[in-house]
Amino acid sequence: MRHRSMIVRQHIVGSCSFALLASIAGSTASAQLAFDDTGLNDSNNDIVAARPLFEGDPTQGASKQALHLRSGVISTAAVRAPLADSIDDIKANGRRHIIQLDSPMTKARRAQLENAGLRIGGYLPTNAFVIDATNADKQAVAQLGFITWHGAFQSEWKLDPALNANWAQQHELAGPGEAAVTVTLFQDMDHDAFLKALGNFTGATAFNGEMIGDNFTADIVIKRSD
Repeated sequence: MRHRSMIVRQHIVGSCSFALLASIAGSTASAQLAFDDTGLNDSNNDIVAARPLFEGDPTQGASKQALHLRSGVISTAAVRAPLADSIDDIKANGRRHIIQLDSPMTKARRAQLENAGLRIGGYLPTNAFVIDATNADKQAVAQLGFITWHGAFQSEWKLDPALNANWAQQHELAGPGEAAVTVTLFQDMDHDAFLKALGNFTGATAFNGEMIGDNFTADIVIKRSD
């Protein structure tokens, strides 16, 4: 694998902490975040979740019973068993999980979630978050009455539909049979291991690597067949 002008630098901006592939010319987030938004409500400094840039019908707004992702709208209207009932299975399979709240995150709620052993990752509209439940306390989680839905983070959510656009292969950085994409890693993942793993793809090139919040992001040129 070649490294083309690899630069790693820290930026203090909002983060989207889920691994995904996106075309360079398009949005680089499945749940597109307003990076200039501090996530705090000016009136009481209590709301801590960044607001999404919702691209749906402005007269309808984003549904509170859905996940509005670049890959599609996922309904969360179906009733599910309480999160506490699934904690053992979530720990066993080690997969990232999503929780959705009945209203925006607050500092008090974040403290409750963290005290229950849930590590909060990236935001997904509406009012949903990627979580790591490795250290979750089942009894404490059972006391969190503001979680309305939960589900496993699906691998297909990582791929931006724009990857199929013609300009992904026509970008100036991409040669014949190649595509230029942006890759963002999950929060706190080892970017050195990621770059090493790119060696599995013949001719893959990584460049412009940087930290955006807690996430490593890099531009990649890779064969379209890969």
